[in-house]
Amino acid sequence: FNPIVVPARGGVGEVVEYQANVIASVLAERLRGTYKMLHLPDGLSQDSLHMLMTCEPQIKEIGDLISRTDVLLFGIGTAMRMADQRHIADDVRKQLVDNHAVGEALGQYCDIDGKLIYSTNNIGLSLPDVAKIPNVIAVAGGQDKSSAIIGVMRACQKGILIIDEQAAEGMRQLLQISAL
Repeated sequence: FNPIVVPARGGVGEVVEYQANVIASVLAERLRGTYKMLHLPDGLSQDSLHMLMTCEPQIKEIGDLISRTDVLLFGIGTAMRMADQRHIADDVRKQLVDNHAVGEALGQYCDIDGKLIYSTNNIGLSLPDVAKIPNVIAVAGGQDKSSAIIGVMRACQKGILIIDEQAAEGMRQLLQISAL
């Protein structure tokens, strides 16, 4: 077993410990594997992404590795908190609010029914790509993420979900499931 750990997308936010490249390197170290870094911010223009994929061999290599992934581990966030981290433009924020976006994963914003509302540009994976990946693991915690978890899991329709008790209780309430 010699895993290669690759970030699913470019970096987002200001906290270095939560950057995709840092998480990939830590996971690779703990799995006794190797890692590749994706030195791109999330949300570049489509023209910039196309140019990078065609002109930069390292970016193309990472893109190819990402497209062949066997295991995807990703986090689920609330739509507006992730919009803040990504410094999303005001017109897009309005679109998210007007369309009742609740959750975000892999740069995709969705409502509680799993309908995709907005997608950021990226070289990495997006929610529709999840269907092609054999092993999918989503992680989230906290009652404030309950609707986000429901929406994202409905959007990707696949995977193992790892949550804490607060998220589970919030989801139970939203889905009106009787306590066991």
